[in-house]
Amino acid sequence: MIKRYSVFLTLKGDRQGIKTRDQDKISRQDDKTRHQDKISRQDIKTRHQDKRSRQEIKTRHQDKTLKTRHQDKTLRQEIKTRDQDKRTRQEIKTRDQDKTLRQDIKTRHQDKTSKQEIKTRDQDKRSRQEIKTRHQDKRSRQDVKTRDQDKRSRQEIKTRDQDKRSRQEIKTRDQDKTSRQDIKTRHQDKTSRQDIKTRDQDKRSRQDIKTRDQDKTIKTRDQDKRSRQEIKTRDQDKRSRKDINTRHQDKTSRQEIKTRDQDKTSRQDIKTRHQDKTSRQEIKTRHQDKRSRQDIKTRDQDKTSRQRSRQEIKTRDQDKRSRQEIKTKHQDKRSRQDIKTRDQDKTSRQEIKTRHQDKT
Repeated sequence: MIKRYSVFLTLKGDRQGIKTRDQDKISRQDDKTRHQDKISRQDIKTRHQDKRSRQEIKTRHQDKTLKTRHQDKTLRQEIKTRDQDKRTRQEIKTRDQDKTLRQDIKTRHQDKTSKQEIKTRDQDKRSRQEIKTRHQDKRSRQDVKTRDQDKRSRQEIKTRDQDKRSRQEIKTRDQDKTSRQDIKTRHQDKTSRQDIKTRDQDKRSRQDIKTRDQDKTIKTRDQDKRSRQEIKTRDQDKRSRKDINTRHQDKTSRQEIKTRDQDKTSRQDIKTRHQDKTSRQEIKTRHQDKRSRQDIKTRDQDKTSRQRSRQEIKTRDQDKRSRQEIKTKHQDKRSRQDIKTRDQDKTSRQEIKTRHQDKT
């Protein structure tokens, strides 16, 4: 009986010593927990801004039957479990897991700006993952490089596109020099009805001018023929008037010859002016045709540029959607991991609580 009582006193003393050490550890843990609880309450107050939620957090030690909202169930359960397990955390059998858990809790709650850092770290992680994915994608390396360069220098991309268009213009101009007929055939389907109508009108105008010139030429030829006929008649009259003074006839003949030469010169000048006018009109028509071809070429280049721009915009949108999908998948993965970790922590604390109750 005495031996048994002695063992009882020994065990009681050991338990008292363990209890004293536990109380010291619990006191330090309480100070640490109070500070963490203060930060947690501030974070909860900032996130929710709900009067009823603040009242629930304030009275969580008094109301053990408080019903928790589904969205905040995990956080409030952690707070409630931490208050109930103040005296049992040190006795966790799996100390490594408990140490990791406390370190995570301490890291999350001691720094008021830790949430921003966590958010920044997650964003950095996602950015690194995106960069890694871009570099691993063998099919889109050039597109990734172009997008990165576009962020740093949009002017360079604009200049490069302009250079590309300039080279295309040079190439098109060379092709136009070597094969104008091919270019004309290739672009006939794209030419507007107004351009066709304008060319037809130009053609009819040139035909009208040509017809008028021909009419003037025929008229001039008829006039020349009548003039020659008159000259022939006058010559015949002159030969028939044998009684006219020879000097007067000679003078008249020289005057007529001079008049014929002047008429001939005048007709030649008129013909030359008409030819010059016709030549200028033809040159003007060629220039108009050249401008029309240039307009067609410019429209085709604009169409090509717009098509290329739409393709680039479509590619950027696809890349943006791909990055968003990757980001969503990573967020889902992290959310599932967090839920799994919280469930594991909850299970561990529940086991510790059960063991402590069994021990008590």
